[in-house]
Parts: sequence; structure tokens; C-alpha cells
Amino acid sequence: MKFKIGQKVKVKSKEELLKWFEENSYKPHEESMSYRNKNLVVFPYYMFKQCGRLITIEQHYTITSQECYSVKETDWTFLVDWLLPACSTFVEIDDEF
Repeated sequence: MKFKIGQKVKVKSKEELLKWFEENSYKPHEESMSYRNKNLVVFPYYMFKQCGRLITIEQHYTITSQECYSVKETDWTFLVDWLLPACSTFVEIDDEF
């Protein structure tokens, strides 16, 4: 499991996802307004509005041998490859600095 339950993660950008879809044989399916692969794993077009958002891991499981996560902020399921670790900008400064 790459991410832990309760961990904040970031959804990849639209550009990053489109590149990933191309590299992983996901094809646009105009009729259902989605991208899908031969195993029928689907990324609906309206999930693109989640791009760049921070979301919270709620549950981990596997679909068609792919690592997946459900999240608190939406009902959608995300493949691990669609997510990035959330970057922290917190810096601790020593009092003696």
C-alpha cells in the first residue's frame, strides 16, 4: 500500500493524467464521456475537476490487480497512479538559528 488511511494526497494534473492514459492504453470513450482501458477501468471526464486537489485516503483495495483508493471528499475511486503524495511546505527552524 503506497498511501496510508487518513493521508492527504494530491490528484495529478490533467496534463499528467492524459499522458498517463496514453502510456497505459486508456482510450477516450465519447459515448460514456470517459477514458477506459481494456479491463474497463474508467476515468469519467468530470473527474478532471478533481485535478490538483488535496484529498484524504479513506480505504485501500485492489481492482483488476490495480491498487485503488476511495477518498473522503468524493464518491470516486482513484488508482494509485492517478495520485501524488501531498507536499508539505512546513519548515522547522531551530531556535538557535
